[in-house]
Amino acid sequence: MKYLYSALLLAVIFTGWAVTIPLTRGIFSIAIGDVDLNGLKDIVVGHIFYDTVDAPSFTVLYNYSNGSFAFADSTIMFGTMQGSIQLENMNDDAWPDIVCQYDINGVEQQFARVYFNQNGSFGTYIDYPFTGECHFNEIRTGDVNGDGYGDIIFYSWAWGYIWALVSDGPDQFLPLHEWELSFYPQDICVGDVDNDGDDEVIIAGLPLTIFDFTDSGWQQITLNNSPFHSKVKIGDADGDGVNEIFTLEIPPAGYVFPVRIYKFLDGRIELKYEDLNQLMGGLRVYDYNNDGLADYTLARHLFTNLGGYNFSESTLVFPQLGESSGAETADMNNDGYLDLVFMCAQNGLAYLTILFGDGEGNFAHKPVAVPEEELPAPNTLTLKNYPNPFTTFTRFTIAGNSKHQMGEIVIYNIKGQLIRKLSLADNGQDFVWDGLTDDNRDASPGVYLCRYVDRSGVTSTIKILKTN
Repeated sequence: MKYLYSALLLAVIFTGWAVTIPLTRGIFSIAIGDVDLNGLKDIVVGHIFYDTVDAPSFTVLYNYSNGSFAFADSTIMFGTMQGSIQLENMNDDAWPDIVCQYDINGVEQQFARVYFNQNGSFGTYIDYPFTGECHFNEIRTGDVNGDGYGDIIFYSWAWGYIWALVSDGPDQFLPLHEWELSFYPQDICVGDVDNDGDDEVIIAGLPLTIFDFTDSGWQQITLNNSPFHSKVKIGDADGDGVNEIFTLEIPPAGYVFPVRIYKFLDGRIELKYEDLNQLMGGLRVYDYNNDGLADYTLARHLFTNLGGYNFSESTLVFPQLGESSGAETADMNNDGYLDLVFMCAQNGLAYLTILFGDGEGNFAHKPVAVPEEELPAPNTLTLKNYPNPFTTFTRFTIAGNSKHQMGEIVIYNIKGQLIRKLSLADNGQDFVWDGLTDDNRDASPGVYLCRYVDRSGVTSTIKILKTN
């Protein structure tokens, strides 16, 4: 079965600073790569949907001329939400394949589904049954044994497990390897951090942990006396050609969000940099100015790498967007500089926004310098809950500069079925969910998606776990 191509280009909206790509379904995740090998970066969008399971799980957006996209909408209606869509070469050709999640009746039976790239289109797929101790929440891909074939890493932030499906030749895998952790993994990154040509699996949590696949099997390296880590990325911070590990800590309470950089050297994890700041925002790591040193951003703040683990702080220049659930970086117009691809929504409509970088910290087609004090503050909010996992109740808190009077939290199960609505009245900032459904029954143990929407349309979505 093959994708059906649209006869027309997408209704791409051009402005002086961005390209906006409207979509007909919600965005859960994106992966960027040259799907059709035409020299331009394409986008695979993993969808989120609540009202039906009869919907495509991803859409491919083909980049034809530096920002003009055509789309192929899936004719395969397998209806599994994609929170971590991946592009990886899973066989012995040059075409990147799509690796996604597939399940039957929620988590009753789970699979890794690989859609094989056939000269730029997708139709043939293989489902690899998942046989772990409990269900997985997300996947990552990489090449942990250096054989040139993609491997699949599963993890459960809800149960504290990690699994690895390591290739043993084209379309062949070793038996699923499982680790039960002593902590809940918050985030996972797969990449080479010791310059051995193989990827390592880096796990953010408490403690920071690395799994390294060697000739003698998997080796676990743990940072002793580790602080907590919420997000993890990699990049070459010191210019030696070897990636370092960047982490962000988001504490359950308080207003300090530490960024740390670690080096993995001779089987040890060493702290090289720490910045205790009050900036709340997603951590991104990329070399925005092409000087060979990895920089990082938090929200609109850019930390430019000056060498020697010294960074200068400035403000990214780009216009205010609607609600954004995250961004990826790639050179989308082949000018040699990385661009930002934001996942956005406004008034219930989903769209991607591409902001073009100029290598100087400006993300605009023709950037105009704007003093920091004149930059408009974006409407942002962050939904958190504690405890998580929970058994009888959990409390939600809302932080950010968006007005949140008269908002509501809508809770869905992983099948997209509405479970509960919680309303926020007056100037309150806290919700408590007692674990009951709207018809006053106990909600089943499992993973739930909780989406907060304020009266101006700004939203935030998190995943939580209810246990017995």
